[in-house]
Amino acid sequence: MPGFQRTKWLIFSALLGFLAFQSNAQDIHYTQFHRAPARLNPGLTGMFSGDFRLTGHGRSQWSSVPVPYETGALSMDFKWPFQPLESGWLTGGIFLDSDKSGYSNMKLIQTGLSVGYIQPISKQIFLSAGVQYRFTNRSFNLDALRFNDQFNGDVFDPDLPNGESMSSSSVFYNSISTGLNLRVQNDKTRFKFDIGAGGFHLNKPKTSYYDFDPARLPILINIYSDLTLPLNPILDIDLYSIYQIQDVYQEVVLGTLLRYHLSVERTKEISLALGAYYRFGDAFAPALEARYSAWTLGFSYDLNISAFNVATLGRGGPELHIQYVWTRVAPPPVFKACPIF
Repeated sequence: MPGFQRTKWLIFSALLGFLAFQSNAQDIHYTQFHRAPARLNPGLTGMFSGDFRLTGHGRSQWSSVPVPYETGALSMDFKWPFQPLESGWLTGGIFLDSDKSGYSNMKLIQTGLSVGYIQPISKQIFLSAGVQYRFTNRSFNLDALRFNDQFNGDVFDPDLPNGESMSSSSVFYNSISTGLNLRVQNDKTRFKFDIGAGGFHLNKPKTSYYDFDPARLPILINIYSDLTLPLNPILDIDLYSIYQIQDVYQEVVLGTLLRYHLSVERTKEISLALGAYYRFGDAFAPALEARYSAWTLGFSYDLNISAFNVATLGRGGPELHIQYVWTRVAPPPVFKACPIF
């Protein structure tokens, strides 16, 4: 297919141009961002080969700092044929996030729902869109903190009032997000390319602990790409990129994995991948990934290169990802073993 080959290399060239873009960086939850579709783009809901997908993520950050940051996530998404149109799929998903950080035991518990639709443009091109609702609780332990007003002139006295006028140490808020994704793929060659954008917290929810403070969560916009390029029958290269902007904060993360296929037999696929991620101005993360049939297991370790490495000693922290995809077995077609006279 000469036309498809030309398209493939045009996409690859465009991606390399995008990867050359640089920006100031900020820490994010996940180095393996492309393995957390529910948090990357609602339009990625159900965008996988199979029917149901379970995903788990765990991350421990800055263990050399007295109080490490701990993050975990679980998600499930699925797709179902949309019979009224006789093409495309309805998609849905649920997820749960947990995050804990700092001496104050700052916690974030977040749950949400995603719904979307995947429309095939051709046998190799798919356009998807999704919306997402998140319900979030953010809280902390006020008694674990020390304030200037609690120093009596000689020592810290926890019995003194802290002088804060905060109405609560726990806040609840809702947010709405949406996104689009375009996929080009060729199952015969393992070629796959995703490019998309997501917009989060479009309603700018109020997140302040103070009644008088109108502080709201800024809208987060991301643009990402995910390319799998087969080099030969047993070797692929995976290239990942994301650019995010939220208010005055920006970040760019790039990643690449070289994947070796030990087996390409259907339902018995085995592959190993080795590579690294780079978060501009913040961290370099070696990574490895293993796949066996419907299972994927990935591990990365952040090596901190920012000014904060004075405190972290360069140890950003480990991140683990696991995924399982379940595919329904289609019933055999109905046929007559012999003619009936």
